[in-house]
Amino acid sequence: MFKNIMKEVVILYISRISVNNYRQLKKVSINLEKHTSILAGPNNSGKTTLIQLLKRVLTEKNFNVQAYDFNIYDKKEWLNKVHNSIEQNKDRVVQSLVEGIEGNRLLLPEIEMRIQINYEETDDISKIAEYLMDLSLDRNSFYFIYKVSLSKKMICNLLEASKVKLESRALENESSFDANLINIYCSSLKDHVYFTDENYNNGTEIIDQSNFRELFNFECIPAARPVNDNSDKSHHLSNELIALVREDGEWIDKIDSLSDKVLSNLKDSNISETLQKGSSSALNGVLKLVSESNGGHTGELFFDSDVSQENVQGFIGNTTHAKYKVTGEDTNNEYFLNENSQGLGYSNLIFLHIKIQEFIKLRDSQKINLLVIEEPESHMHPQMQYVFAHELINVYNKTDLQGLITTHSTELVRGTDMSSLRVIREESRFNGKIYDLSKFVNEKVEKLADDHTPEITSVKNFKDFFAAIGIADLLFADMAILFEGDTERLYLRHIINHDDEFSPLRQKYIAYIQVGGAYAHKYMKILDFLKIKTLILTDIDYKECVREEIQLKESTTTNETIKNLYKENHVTEQSQEIKIKDIFTWITNVNHVIRKGNIKRLNGQIYQPELTFLEFQGNKDKYTRTLEAAMLAKKFDLEPFAVLQREEWKEKRKETRLKFSISKSKEQSLIDILNATSGKKTDFMFSVILTGQAQNMLPNYIEEGLKWLMR
Repeated sequence: MFKNIMKEVVILYISRISVNNYRQLKKVSINLEKHTSILAGPNNSGKTTLIQLLKRVLTEKNFNVQAYDFNIYDKKEWLNKVHNSIEQNKDRVVQSLVEGIEGNRLLLPEIEMRIQINYEETDDISKIAEYLMDLSLDRNSFYFIYKVSLSKKMICNLLEASKVKLESRALENESSFDANLINIYCSSLKDHVYFTDENYNNGTEIIDQSNFRELFNFECIPAARPVNDNSDKSHHLSNELIALVREDGEWIDKIDSLSDKVLSNLKDSNISETLQKGSSSALNGVLKLVSESNGGHTGELFFDSDVSQENVQGFIGNTTHAKYKVTGEDTNNEYFLNENSQGLGYSNLIFLHIKIQEFIKLRDSQKINLLVIEEPESHMHPQMQYVFAHELINVYNKTDLQGLITTHSTELVRGTDMSSLRVIREESRFNGKIYDLSKFVNEKVEKLADDHTPEITSVKNFKDFFAAIGIADLLFADMAILFEGDTERLYLRHIINHDDEFSPLRQKYIAYIQVGGAYAHKYMKILDFLKIKTLILTDIDYKECVREEIQLKESTTTNETIKNLYKENHVTEQSQEIKIKDIFTWITNVNHVIRKGNIKRLNGQIYQPELTFLEFQGNKDKYTRTLEAAMLAKKFDLEPFAVLQREEWKEKRKETRLKFSISKSKEQSLIDILNATSGKKTDFMFSVILTGQAQNMLPNYIEEGLKWLMR
């Protein structure tokens, strides 16, 4: 897919970007890999916001701050302070505003971006050396601050100039006053660039900002891309391919030669004389009459020919068609398809490839080159997304190109290395946060190995494990449900999609993660790291020989998830036996909430949201030990450990049309029924759903868990 790309050494690269007070990016930082970084997140999480800010800072001459560029919470708080000030000084509105601004009481937080540039000791940094603040041999970085600051002198002058209008509207039309004031504020902002030390102190301003922008070769391929569909007649692909070779010396020579040949042929054919004779002679008669009326200054109309490179390239673009050659099934025939025959996905892929090639050809080895691709998955089916991710990363690596890719595609995430992943999520209202998966890998991986999963001892195996269990879905999820098996998946999806009580959950992106009974606790590290609200549904799994409540509470569970989560919350000896009565006591005391977050809101308040909720069968589910048993116990209103005659079970099966097996024993409990049905659990669940009994068989532990998710 990406072939014949020349290898070139990257000299400088962006290693870290920090943003303060820009829209929902209140205070975020992102570490970038030398080659490929993937910024993943749901819609409206801040991916595009970050890229737009990068583009404005690195390429645009004027920042031109608008009201919507400020964090919405900060702007509201600022307006509240303004209104309070006006309320106390109704007879001198503008004067109170000026005093508040000069006293720093009525200032919006400054929009700021910090950029760290890294280099190698052997690199030629002559073009950027003047901005090196720290000459220590053990530090190889440059540091810049781009800041948007208020000119107090300018805003005070503008306020005085608008005094009459502002004071009248402050008392009569609050919304109009607010709009005028924020526009005046934005008009008084000036952007500044400084190079600094590693602490971003002792900044020296770069007066001519074009010198700063000249350090970067930044290009963004936006999510909204021009690609062909079946109605497109513009030869877009052909023109893009021609543009790819436009700067080649051989192409330029041939175009120059062709221009001369076309011009020579035009002159040899006397085409100008023919045109002159056939069309302009009659017109020149009219021109002569007009000329006599204005002093004879009109002149005579005639034709001349000039053929430029642009003329020739335009002609080639209009007459050249890219086609696909396809071999027939019999391999003896070849077929040629138009460039718009392969669909939007293929056109998008080729368009991206061409743009990447162009950037590589034109990059400057003495600049900081950064290529951003927004949502490359557009129009591609899942498998193409996965393959493209591999190929794209290979291009960045082989050509030493630094790239940042934004995505909300789970398939693209699956095709990338965990260490290159950055996840952006809303941590609190109007406040995004970036989670660095490379940091997670480096800090958490060694702690994941234990006696139960000794194979998870390296980063490689760790990544394989998380790829298998669906980490890509977690990255985009509003919440997650961890469950044991296929029947739980069938049942949960059906209940959430068809029971009106849980309709709010249909508005959320839920990651359904099947973990069995032994691996749910393995997710805790990544779930805690990403602060994802998580419901864990598992089985109490006591020994099958238990036949009464007292015996149950003195027994133990075989469920590794419950045992490990219990141990994380208690100091126990490794060999200490954990009884089910201890588990019941613990889960009741914590009200099933086994994890809480620690999040700081924009108003400064710290709150601890409930993050993880653990549910399994208990007293309200008649002390059953599995999902299917809990459902049957509720359907038939059975007492705990009830034993029924074989004929009674057969009658209940006939009445309900549920598919479960009955052994030949004369008396049977739910444990016996489920043992007989163990190989046909999916058939049982389909019978529940297809006979419309899913809602009235909903076990208490699942109902309580889903209600918690909605809180």
